[in-house]
Amino acid sequence: MVRRDPRVVLLTLAEKNNDLKPCLISALELNTGMMGFRVMNTSLDEVYLSLMRNVSGGSLRAQRDRQFDIWKATQDPAQVAKSNFDYCLRTAKIDLDLGPVGTTCFNLVGFPAMVELLKQGEFDRARTTTELRQAYGRELSVSFIDDTVRLVYEANAYKDGFKAHREVYAKCVKQTPETRETRETR
Repeated sequence: MVRRDPRVVLLTLAEKNNDLKPCLISALELNTGMMGFRVMNTSLDEVYLSLMRNVSGGSLRAQRDRQFDIWKATQDPAQVAKSNFDYCLRTAKIDLDLGPVGTTCFNLVGFPAMVELLKQGEFDRARTTTELRQAYGRELSVSFIDDTVRLVYEANAYKDGFKAHREVYAKCVKQTPETRETRETR
């Protein structure tokens, strides 16, 4: 059953902790890391070792194995992040399934992840803006590109809980049209 809860937008943006926020932050961190693996053409062995780092066993080990299988099949950071998000929600006993909207929004959050990677690679803000306008100018609006670059460069993703990424995700969830499947379950 796919169910969209309108509170998800508020919870993803909340400055205070809530049950949903750690799940989203974990998925956004993973999304950024997987984006880095894709950009760097990281070998499957290295991706596997990274996913399994500090994982001893149990359900987390099984989940990481699923994430690796998704990665092997798709090389898609969004699908891996969505799998992580869903697992975390289930583990926290949060009844929320964004269905395909969740994957769509993790795809869009790949953009701030790319900005974050360029920032970490010591690209200055102007160069990042120019490069991304050239690369994504036909797919994304200039205002979206500029706003996202500004948000990411003004923040410290790991200190502020991936706030810029959460904002993009929340706006996406709010603005993405519901699927037929989603409407039928209400």
